[in-house]
Amino acid sequence: MVSLERVEERTMRTAIATLVLYAGVAVLGSAVAAGAGWAQTGDQSLGGRQSYSVQPMNFDLWCQETQRYAVDRCDQRLAADVREFEAYRSIIERYEMQYLMERKRDADAERRADRTYGSPWDRYDDPLGP
Repeated sequence: MVSLERVEERTMRTAIATLVLYAGVAVLGSAVAAGAGWAQTGDQSLGGRQSYSVQPMNFDLWCQETQRYAVDRCDQRLAADVREFEAYRSIIERYEMQYLMERKRDADAERRADRTYGSPWDRYDDPLGP
């Protein structure tokens, strides 16, 4: 039987190793692809509930590609493997939510910084030149 500590340690190692992959997918914009799940946050500083597109994870892909288990084992969906996958998925989703919230916050700050106030004719023209 696999102890929970070993599952968490192994999960953290694989989560950190693949976090860059999921962040890259989100950056490429495939987070808006059809079938993406929507997560809700209750962050009141953002004006209420906000939706963030979190990539859905597939047990079979995780089992075969991340864990590199045999196809027969993945098809059996052992209870221990499912628990390990759920722990892994919750860690990845937590980091992805944090990443998406930071991206939104940074984009909002950049949008606020890029605002121009007034009209072009309101700018001061120095009569002596530049």
